Amino acid sequence: EVKVKLIGSLNSYLTAPVTVSSMDLTLIDRFPHASIHLRDVLARDAITKRDTLLFAEDLYLEFSLWSLFRKSYTVDQVHGEHVLAYPGIDSSGAGNWVVWKTDSAATSTGFALDRVTLEDLDVRFRDARTAMELTAASERLSLGGRFNEKGNTVKVNGDAWLQRWSDRGGTVLSDRKAALRMELAFGGADGAFRITRGEVLSGDVPLAVTLELLPGPDGDQLDLRANGLGLDLADALQLLPDGLRRTFSRYGIGGGMDLALTYKGPIATGPILSMGVKVRNGNMLERRSGARFKAINGECAIDIDPHGDLTRLLVKGFSAQAASGNISGPGDMNGLRNAPLKADVKADIALAELLRFAQVDTLEEVAGRLVAKAHVEGKLRDASDLKSADLRALKISGTAQLKDATLKMKGIRHVISGLNT
Repeated sequence: EVKVKLIGSLNSYLTAPVTVSSMDLTLIDRFPHASIHLRDVLARDAITKRDTLLFAEDLYLEFSLWSLFRKSYTVDQVHGEHVLAYPGIDSSGAGNWVVWKTDSAATSTGFALDRVTLEDLDVRFRDARTAMELTAASERLSLGGRFNEKGNTVKVNGDAWLQRWSDRGGTVLSDRKAALRMELAFGGADGAFRITRGEVLSGDVPLAVTLELLPGPDGDQLDLRANGLGLDLADALQLLPDGLRRTFSRYGIGGGMDLALTYKGPIATGPILSMGVKVRNGNMLERRSGARFKAINGECAIDIDPHGDLTRLLVKGFSAQAASGNISGPGDMNGLRNAPLKADVKADIALAELLRFAQVDTLEEVAGRLVAKAHVEGKLRDASDLKSADLRALKISGTAQLKDATLKMKGIRHVISGLNT
């Protein structure tokens, strides 16, 4: 009787059928609750009616045993184990999860799920319009919410592992783990999906998160914002897109920071990542040479394009201390390659230490000291691969002094020594 009412009632609300391989009553598995134990529960997607939308190897519908005797089939909570969720969007922008019939009682009166717990969850999301694919997993997740035709609200708590996020340009992010506490809203009149309140703990990095995914005439628009105060600098850098994170992998990094992050723009062409960072008492070690800067302080604004390339770096209030001296000054650079650059530099530092830290490898022998107060303007060929010849493209004004410098280029026998300017 319960099986007929349950499956029959559920399928009357859905545009695609739900199938169950077996159903039993258990008083032990979810004690102290009585449960209807459903095995191999399969819900098809709303578009093809053939592909999997949701699958649960084991699904428990928990209720009071006395309610069952009274023939009141009110489910108090739901528990799923070994669950698959495969939401997706086709090339026309239709979501495969729109499975509720618009004229059903479920959408007109609404319903509530006070507590749903999931163990061993795997999620895959695909967007055929942008070739975006996201795979994630969770060992344990709990949620509860209210669902009706005017909109749905859900609270989510648990762990999450973002295994891979990719698009046409390749991998955006991979292998990120976090603890989640979020409030979601979706299915309203504007068709938007929102994280109205979110707390994400990624490693030791706590972030406050909001998100809006809003459909529009030119495609979906994403607006993701995250903020964190008093973060560990090294941990926070692990949140960057993989391509940019590899740029910093040449350095050992530490210190504290505040972060304001925005990931905003059209999904079709790719959002732009913007970050505001304030660094306090940071340090950077160039791993190969051992050159180190400490007491790094300052603020910077960073823009990264949809391909993961740096498009702007604005620095304010920068200062850093090396073993042999110090360097300071603001700067503004647009991009990494053929990058317009403006900077005001103050330096009193050993030339060898500075060049080793910048990974300039065209010089075989360097010695002496640089004392400078200069304005630098021009274009850099490649800021991630500096060569001594790149200085020719820069207009430098002010004062710069070399003291007892020695320079020897690789592949050239001659050494310039005792250089004072």
